[in-house]
Amino acid sequence: MRDFCPKAWSAICELCGGEDRIDTGSSTTPGLDSSVQDISLSVINDGFIVNVGSKADEVKWKDASAQGTPSGPDHLTPAQQKLLDPHDRTNWHVDGDFFHHFLDSKEQALLPIVLFKDIKIGGGGTMICPDAIPTMAEHLYKHPEGLMPDMTNIEGREKPYKDFDHGFFDEAVKPVAKTQFKTATGKAGDIYLLHPLMVHSAAPNYLRGRYISSHTPSLFIISFLPRSYTSLYISAPQTLTLATEPRFITNPPVALKQPFNFDRTDGSAYSLVEQKTLNALGQPQGLKGWKITTERKQIVPERVKEQAKMKKI
Repeated sequence: MRDFCPKAWSAICELCGGEDRIDTGSSTTPGLDSSVQDISLSVINDGFIVNVGSKADEVKWKDASAQGTPSGPDHLTPAQQKLLDPHDRTNWHVDGDFFHHFLDSKEQALLPIVLFKDIKIGGGGTMICPDAIPTMAEHLYKHPEGLMPDMTNIEGREKPYKDFDHGFFDEAVKPVAKTQFKTATGKAGDIYLLHPLMVHSAAPNYLRGRYISSHTPSLFIISFLPRSYTSLYISAPQTLTLATEPRFITNPPVALKQPFNFDRTDGSAYSLVEQKTLNALGQPQGLKGWKITTERKQIVPERVKEQAKMKKI
């Protein structure tokens, strides 16, 4: 990331408390049949996530555009706004499907969303729910023994891990007003840096056209900074971008060398991410004596198993 997106890297370092806290080396993650896989940390790789949309969704959007009078900042009809209702999404989650989750987990210190294509409203931009961060933080705070990636108990789990349960996340976003959700729209070159406890969801891509736009790539740090402002905007040189409507992103995690520390002697040493978590818990001075009670473990994600099957085909 340091070389690929230096402005974003500078912001990442500031948010995480300094470059010396960020792990840019390599690690191993469990593979199949007791094997291990080497992975590079805090890098932008070829793990692209593409949403090309479907003809059915394109038709829905076109029909909705003719139902009612457009209004609001996005100039959408009521029917189009209904299609974008975040409460209709069923894929709410936080990232990190390869480890047991603790409040201080180092594996996912930030969640970048890197836009490689322009994403307009209705174009499948990731939906995020900043107001659910306190719910996430409180849940993990109350479970120092750790939780599965879907926030269910590790011990006594009856379902196999492949049956990811979205229930906790659905309940976390349910009371949040629609106006408080955000959509990761933007131009090619934009980067979102999200708090590790940011609940988010994929969204349908209703657009499938092609257009050309001129844009200044930007860096957005959205809705988690602990101070009074809610976003930071950094501009970059002007470019001309040829953009197609398929959503084209990647979201590589930023990892730390050591877990977050929520019980620092010097309160000024808290990183911005740590301070946001503490603020979300209503304990801005720190969590005196808080620590995890079980061993940290990595797990084999279901996607790794599916990818292994595909390689054999």
